[in-house]
Parts: sequence; C-alpha cells; structure tokens
Amino acid sequence: MNKLVIKDNITSDFNDSLYIKTYDNECIKKITVDVLKKTKLYIELDVSDSKINVEINVKKNVDFKLFEIKKGERLKIQYVYNLEEKAKMFVFKFNNTSLIKERSIFNLNEKAKLEYNFKTIVTTLEEYDYLVNHKGIKSKSDLYLNGVSKEEGKLSFNITGEVLKYITGCEINEESRIITLNDNECIIKPNLLIEEYDVIANHSSLIGGFSNEELFYLMSRGISEDEATYLLIKGFLLSNIEVFKGKKGMIEKIINKYWR
Repeated sequence: MNKLVIKDNITSDFNDSLYIKTYDNECIKKITVDVLKKTKLYIELDVSDSKINVEINVKKNVDFKLFEIKKGERLKIQYVYNLEEKAKMFVFKFNNTSLIKERSIFNLNEKAKLEYNFKTIVTTLEEYDYLVNHKGIKSKSDLYLNGVSKEEGKLSFNITGEVLKYITGCEINEESRIITLNDNECIIKPNLLIEEYDVIANHSSLIGGFSNEELFYLMSRGISEDEATYLLIKGFLLSNIEVFKGKKGMIEKIINKYWR
C-alpha cells in the first residue's frame, strides 16, 4: 500500500498510481495528491501546533481507497477532495487528537461516488466542518460520522450537502452519531441545500448513550455494564473498516488505551 507520513518532516513511499507534491515550512504543511490509477493510500499524521492543507484529486474513472490515522493536538486542517467524472473514493479515518479544527470539502463531478467514514474519541474540544458539493449529475455521497465524547470532551459536526439546480439524479446520505459518556454539550448540524427536485437526500443525527436494550442484551449474557459499554464502543468505532481489515488491530490498540 502507498504511504504518506506527516510528522516533523513529510515522507512518502508510493508507486506510479500516485503523484504527490509537498510543501513544508514553519507556518504550514501543504500536500497535494493526484490519484492516477486504481490504488490504496495510507496516511499517518502525527504533529502538534500545526496548520495543514491537504488536496486529493481523484482522476476520471479511478477507484481510490484512503485510510488515515491522525494523532496530535492544537491542529487546524483543511482537506479538499476533487472527484472527477465516474471517480470512486472510499475513506476510513480515525482521529486520536485533541483541540482540533478540521474542515473537509468534497467536489463530486458527474457520476462520482464517495463513501466517507470518520471516527474519533474526544477528550477535549474537536470541531469538524464538512461541505459536499454535488457538481455533476448522478453523483452520490455517503457520510458516516461517529464520535465518542468522554472526560472533558466536546464534539461538533457541521455537515452541509449541496445540489444546485439542473444537477439531477444525485444521492446524498448524511448519518452522524455521537456517543456521550459525559455531561458536556455536543452538537450535530446537518444541512441539505437542494435546488433540484430529482435528488434523493437523507440525513440522520443522534446524540446520547447506548440504549438500554443494547446494554441489556449483553448484560443478560453475564457481561458487566462496563464491559458491555466497551464492546459496544469498540463495534461502533470499527464499523465499516472491512476494506482495511489489516489495520483493525492498530485501531483496537488506540481504543484500548481509553478503556483499559
């Protein structure tokens, strides 16, 4: 798998399916990735007190899969994803960060398809802003945003899906859920800005703990409440990782640090 590591320095190891340009100084790190052929990319980010801009361009008819794991604190990050005609992108991201503001912009051209899976464990303040622009007909986007808030955690998701008039046949799906293990306020703001009738658009948002039924099912089998909560959180944060099942153990180790 191609690899991009963003730490004090930016290093990369990739084949001819990608073209990567980097710019790094004391003020900002900039990375541009052109995806030329069907491929997978693993991004590891471990920095603090930084501003980062990442642009990923998926070329026409290309199938691209991205796995990213992020550590650090006091980060400001902007991602821009450009999907050309009939491009497909699957993303799985896991954030192990604190005090982060992250903005992601997705531009989908004709018949482009996006599936974006985001997971985070929050113990301080984390704010995420998403803008999905359906610029071409018959484009499709699925966003699954999952967070667990504990200790002093406060989490905010602001999600906007946009389809302008005459951009027909599009599908938008926004599903957001925050599991709260504290009394701090968490926020989900789902927005659908639709100017065209020929569109399928859905959103769902849920903030709170696990249901009594979910806990009871496990506890009725002799599992303690704490262990039942841990198992539910683990399943929640590992959902949709099957495409990158080889990375599952890495995510489990991070989860275990918070509950073991």
